[in-house]
Amino acid sequence: MLFTNSHVIGFINMNKYIIEKYRLKFVIVDLLGERWKHCSAGDENTQKTLGCFLSCWQKPNRVDGLLKEIEVLLDGEVTDVATGCESVLIDIYKDKTEFFDAFADVDFSKPDFVISTADFKVILEGWRGFLGTSVSKTYPMVYSVWV
Repeated sequence: MLFTNSHVIGFINMNKYIIEKYRLKFVIVDLLGERWKHCSAGDENTQKTLGCFLSCWQKPNRVDGLLKEIEVLLDGEVTDVATGCESVLIDIYKDKTEFFDAFADVDFSKPDFVISTADFKVILEGWRGFLGTSVSKTYPMVYSVWV
């Protein structure tokens, strides 16, 4: 099932500007008989960082936990939040979120990708919504939510 631009906004309840800015594409793929939710995004650096990070976070409650940590950060109770997954490390600050390719020699003074924390929060909220959608075995092998 392929969704049009107008379906994307309603389907994941995400700001169209954010979707276009980072060229986000949320897809459901059939891999070894299982359905997985995946995010592809923008250019190579955006994909290997933001896209991979989101694709690793498959549980809505885990995303909720990170969103709560970001709220604590934005309220000024902490100065930064560090997290990641197998392939991506991130440092979240009040004004920016820095992504690092964990497979490269990580130099924490040179992030591979930087996004505003406000934009990252909106993307996380959209990803959480997408994760909450049901995955039906009756759909074709791949369908996407794409702008």
